[in-house]
This record gives sequence, C-alpha cells and structure tokens, in this order.
Amino acid sequence: MGLAGQCQTVHNKSTVRKAARMPWFDIVWDESLPDGNVAHLAEHGVSPEEAEEVLMNAIGRERTRASGRWIAFGRTSAGRDIAVVYEMIDPITVLPVTAFDLE
Repeated sequence: MGLAGQCQTVHNKSTVRKAARMPWFDIVWDESLPDGNVAHLAEHGVSPEEAEEVLMNAIGRERTRASGRWIAFGRTSAGRDIAVVYEMIDPITVLPVTAFDLE
C-alpha cells in the first residue's frame, strides 16, 4: 500500500501527511517557512520523502542525549542510511526537526 491514498495536505503554514505502518499517523512539514523543517532537511541533502521512509520503516529509535528528542535510524529505498530527529507533538503527530546521513 503506497502513501498516495494516505496523505492529506493542509494549505496553510504546514503540510500534514498521513502515513501507514507508523506508530503515529501525522507528519508535519513546515514547507512555507524559510526556516522550517523542510528547509533544514534540505541543508543536509535529505528530502521529506526520504525522512518519511525512515520514520515509517525505522530499524531503530532512541532518545538523543543532547536534546532528549527522538531519533529514528533507517535506510531509504535508494539504499541511503539516514537518521531523522523528531518531536512527538501528541500521541499521533510527529514533527521532523532534522535529518542527516549516517556514516
């Protein structure tokens, strides 16, 4: 089952995508903000789609020592190993903060 039928776009300051196979249901993207999470991921060469792949199919999750935020580790369908740092907004909503390649 793909994400096409699972995504909902909100036309205001952010996008909320519905995702399958995740312990939560909504992923919030700040696409319209120049300092939002989409722009921050782009600084690290990671697309929202890649971050979603890792969040949905993480091979590991833990809390970061520095900020206490959650971090998910995984591999994209293209074989790229990525870490995604995120905040739990509520029990069904996640806000990716940043993502980067694992070395």
